[in-house]
Amino acid sequence: MIGVDEQGVYQNIQELLNNPRVYERMANAVNPYGDGQAAPRILDAIRYHFKVADERPAEFMGDLTVTKT
Repeated sequence: MIGVDEQGVYQNIQELLNNPRVYERMANAVNPYGDGQAAPRILDAIRYHFKVADERPAEFMGDLTVTKT
């Protein structure tokens, strides 16, 4: 977090633009809140539960997705 101070924002942007290692770390950061696909997974589970879909959706476990047989 860099805050809203103009000088702090400027310095951090300069660091991102001029330091490839810092940029790569920022660009490849892991999102701690998931992958943004919760709603489609929930819909798939509801469809399966109410027999609208025949195929059981894959179980979601963060970065590990396991298919149940």
